[in-house]
Order: sequence, then C-alpha cells, then structure tokens
Amino acid sequence: SYTVTVIWNVGYTANFASNTAPTDSVYYIGLTDSTSHTAKSWLTRQAYTSFDWTRVHGSDTVFVDGGSNGLTYTSQLYAPCSGTVGNKVVITRGKDAGHNGVPFFDVTSSYAMYFSGRNYIEVSYLKFRAKTRNQDVVVLSNMVDVDFLHNTVINPCSQAIVCDRIIGRFMYDSLYTGAVDTSGETDGIDINRCPQIEIAYNFISNNNTHTYSYPTLPHIDLIQSYGGQSGGTGINKIHHNFF
Repeated sequence: SYTVTVIWNVGYTANFASNTAPTDSVYYIGLTDSTSHTAKSWLTRQAYTSFDWTRVHGSDTVFVDGGSNGLTYTSQLYAPCSGTVGNKVVITRGKDAGHNGVPFFDVTSSYAMYFSGRNYIEVSYLKFRAKTRNQDVVVLSNMVDVDFLHNTVINPCSQAIVCDRIIGRFMYDSLYTGAVDTSGETDGIDINRCPQIEIAYNFISNNNTHTYSYPTLPHIDLIQSYGGQSGGTGINKIHHNFF
C-alpha cells in the first residue's frame, strides 16, 4: 500500500477543468418559437427570424426545421456568424423524424439567402427561391471556405447564385432558372473575382424562352465568369456538371 499526500498552497485555488476542451454546440430553429425558445432542442426551438446568430461559433451546427414534408420560410436566410479553420459552422436541415423535410426559403422582395464577409460555413440540404423579377436568389460575397452543398435554387426571373470574391465549393446542387419570359440575366452561377472555387456534380437548368433580336443577345449563361476579374489565379475546378 501507499499514501498520496496533497499539499495545498495558501491562497491558491485549483481549477481541474481549465484544460477541458469546449463542447460543440447544436441549435434548433424553425418557423415559430417554442415556449422556452432556448434553441437547444426541437422542443425548445427558436424562430429563425429572432435567433441570435452571434451565439454560433466554429464547429457548431444549426438545424433548420423542415417538418415532416417540408416547411416554407418567407424571410431571408441571413446568418452573421463565422467558423474557424478546420471548424466550420454548419447550417442544414433537421435530421430527426418529423423535422427532416426540406426547409424552403421562398422570398418575394429580397434575396432568399445573403451572406457577406462570413467565413468557414457550410450550407446544405436547403431550398431557395426569389420570386421578384431581376432579384438574385443566393448571394455570397467576400467569403473564405464556404461550402454550398446538396441545395436546390429556383429563380424564374434572374440568376440563381451570385458569387463575388469567394473561396469555396458548390457541389451536388440543383439550379433552375429562366422559367418565365424575361430579358434579364438568368445565369445558373455568376462568378466574379473568385480566386479559388470548385463547381462540381451540379444539375443546372436554364429555360428562359425570351425572344431576342440582333444585336441584343440572350443572357442565359449556365455558368458565367467575368473575364479578367478572377483574382489572378482563375477558377480552379469546374467538372462533372449536368446541363
């Protein structure tokens, strides 16, 4: 047998938890508030229009309620938060039964999703539409390491996705544009000054039926990259897309 002796110094307070790694947080948001609306479970979900995104940090996940068969949100998805290198913020649909339908951001007078100056974010398994003529649906600006994955974007009147100064990936998405007769731009993905970007395994459909007469030409690019404005290194990868 042996004896362990612990000697305490006067005035010293031990903190055995000081080296404990922080716990990743999970949040639950939906159309309406629950009674307690702490956003820590589906029973305490918080309305997406009042959720405090400053609570969200790297490695956190925000689940968006999709109900059993999908729920429609009529205000823009705007998430002023960022992750860190190797620790992304993930914004995605719910995984639990009764909440794993597709959340549909169906917006009339604004972008359906707008992120600017936010980094290390994944947005996945959501659906977006902007119904106003000449209103882009998803706009991403000045962001580093953003993943836009397995989403559906519908825009009958204008561009589906606009990227400005983005480093990121757009993969496994379905983009539908130009379902009405319009002289506006109905590009699938518009890329401007994006130094490193990958566009892969997407389905992009442009059905603009507008009748043009020379010298006015249709502006129905499936993927558009502004010449001379790609940041010097160009677009890294565009592959395995279906048009």
